[in-house]
Amino acid sequence: MAHPPTHDTARSRWDADWLDTCRRHDEIAVEWARECPALEGCARLDDVIDACRHDDLAMLAVLTRAQAGCPTAGRCVLQAVLPRLAHLARRDPARELDDYLGACWPVAMRWRPEPGSRVLVTLALNTRKALVREGGGLWIVTDIEPAVEPVEPPVTAVDIVTLSQRLRLVPRASADVLISVYRDGLTAKQAAERHGMSHDMARYRCSSAVRALRTHRHELLDNLPA
Repeated sequence: MAHPPTHDTARSRWDADWLDTCRRHDEIAVEWARECPALEGCARLDDVIDACRHDDLAMLAVLTRAQAGCPTAGRCVLQAVLPRLAHLARRDPARELDDYLGACWPVAMRWRPEPGSRVLVTLALNTRKALVREGGGLWIVTDIEPAVEPVEPPVTAVDIVTLSQRLRLVPRASADVLISVYRDGLTAKQAAERHGMSHDMARYRCSSAVRALRTHRHELLDNLPA
């Protein structure tokens, strides 16, 4: 199933903005290179992005500048993590790339990486977690490091729930509630009304089914279509 074309439109828009940023601020890379050993040799902002994607110390240096208030560094942070967020957005049936980039900024500004952190990977995963906390999402069996390039076809909530029924991991009533919440975007109260049960029962069915899917995530991954 192809992702809506709005994803590619957003990516093109961000790439165009990046070209404009480079045109206006490329010279700052030389200044950063003089001050930070991890960015040594960087003569352009594209060099900075390449360093960030291959060296956690370089990414941490740029992130620190962004958190100190440098707007160009902030734009570099988003450009460095963009391929990973684009990958996650392509696999998410409920959100677009702009949603991930919008959520990434406050996550990046608050985050204080531990020594030895894999900065780009962790930033992308923390962004995904923030979106799930805010709006729900069935990222039950995909807690793996994102690849740089998109993977098709995306795994949807319905794919996971349907497979869980076939494997008899969750009962039909619980699967129906999951689909109402994670595919159709209903609240637990609305799902309860749809399925003729109490609000508490809908919440119970949803949470117990999600726990079951997490427990059996490796089995689900092994049985997802290639």
